[in-house]
Amino acid sequence: GRWKIALHDAHGRAVWLLGGATLAHLLFIVSGKVLSPQYLIWIIPMIVVLPGTHTTSMRMLATFTATLLATQLLFPYAYHHLLERDALGLAVLTTRNLLLLLLTVLVARMCWLEPGPHRR
Repeated sequence: GRWKIALHDAHGRAVWLLGGATLAHLLFIVSGKVLSPQYLIWIIPMIVVLPGTHTTSMRMLATFTATLLATQLLFPYAYHHLLERDALGLAVLTTRNLLLLLLTVLVARMCWLEPGPHRR
């Protein structure tokens, strides 16, 4: 009865709020002038608990994991290549940035497709 509708509405609001908060953080990271690796650590809990189909969740987790690995590869190991502007440093940086952009698109798509308080 009514409790099922209320529970569904509460779940929809929680999904919408979590997705929106994650998307806001990702947009902050993607559009910022500086990308500190700690910014990625801030969104780990949100990425892990984002709802969605199994395929969507796995895509987001795989993309986020690849983004973390590329960031780890870039900063302690390939940073001197980046400073010298050689191909390796630029390739790792570009790959990381494209992965981050892909993750933002995946989260935005999930937010758009998941039912929220504005959709029934």
